[in-house]
Amino acid sequence: MAAEIKITWDGTAPGLAEHRLSIGAFGEPLRLLLVALRRIASQMATNAADGERSVGRLANAARNIDIEIVSIKQNSSGVNALITFVAPPTPTQVGLFGTLVDRATNELLDGIERESRGEPTYGVVRTYLYSLPDGTNKQKYELLEGGQSKKVVEVGEVKRTDLPPELPYLRALEGNIVGVGFEPAKNEVRIRTEEIASITVTAKADDVNKAFEMRKEKIRTMAVHIGKQTRLISLKRAADPRFKFEPDAAKKHIFEKWDNVLKALAK
Repeated sequence: MAAEIKITWDGTAPGLAEHRLSIGAFGEPLRLLLVALRRIASQMATNAADGERSVGRLANAARNIDIEIVSIKQNSSGVNALITFVAPPTPTQVGLFGTLVDRATNELLDGIERESRGEPTYGVVRTYLYSLPDGTNKQKYELLEGGQSKKVVEVGEVKRTDLPPELPYLRALEGNIVGVGFEPAKNEVRIRTEEIASITVTAKADDVNKAFEMRKEKIRTMAVHIGKQTRLISLKRAADPRFKFEPDAAKKHIFEKWDNVLKALAK
């Protein structure tokens, strides 16, 4: 599977006026462009996954996408390239991966167009655009099929987007305890899942002790991310029954736990 793409940069950045491509100036942006494409493809594969267990495998398979430079563009500065992908040999996944390259490349170009207008779409695409050297005044991306132009995106000045600080968010993890840390250093728990090699979360001393006792069992956690910090808020055995939401039970739980607070607020 492969898609043809032509990329052109123009302006006063190093080498552009001489129709040369500077590795020092464009090497890192090209790497980040590939990172963005793989991340988009991985997200598409994950969204299409049938069942939680297959998510990690499909996301990893999407990383087989590569950008192979065929030639440096003549009379300009840019590259002619092929976007290649070696699909997993599993027959049941042929339908999923058959159009992944085309769909991911189309979405990448859409993301470049929107991000250049200052419309937050993909952080990885924004990182690529911001990595381009100063003096890159014009960009052109052309997707081809069988030598025929299929999609063209032209970018002038990139409008930078100042996003607000990252808001806290919850994240559920299921895996195994692979390490703990105690005071006087730091109370923390290290968790490994199928998708993540290892993630470290800060925790209360009681939760660290609980994690140590559960180190040989599969566990389920809930953590909150605040900036660069991740804090454990729930730790259970994976085999334990999950909470089933029922309106009456939820009301009872809320009023039993927060009854005194609610009474104080009502005064």
